Amino acid sequence: MVGSNAEYKGLLRLSSVMRDLVFRVGTQEPGPVGVTRELLDLAREASCGECTPCRLGTTRMLELVDGVLRGRGAAGGDDLLAQLADTAGMVGASSGCHLGRVIGRLVARSVEHHRFEYEAHARGERLGIGGANARAGATAV
Repeated sequence: MVGSNAEYKGLLRLSSVMRDLVFRVGTQEPGPVGVTRELLDLAREASCGECTPCRLGTTRMLELVDGVLRGRGAAGGDDLLAQLADTAGMVGASSGCHLGRVIGRLVARSVEHHRFEYEAHARGERLGIGGANARAGATAV
């Protein structure tokens, strides 16, 4: 149940972001890191800007994911991913709106569950569509 007008507006922004994501996924970098990047870009655009964790946090997470996608983590990839996970956790825990809380949690889970892909991108490797299968030693069909 939505408790306030601000929460309701936050839910509306979140649903708008999710709807727009459906149309944008597949146009950029494939895989979980690319999808996370698109989601962060949409969230940054949809943020009302009222709460600092959401406003600044989504921008910072987008910068970090862009760094990963550009392979800027070759030497310090773990540090880059640690910064991303820490920022996502902070945004998810301290945002005053649903948009910020959900985006922070989604990014934190993406880094946690797809760490192999993030590390590969940080090293400058491109996994392609079968990237997750390569990790498990399987071949893409």
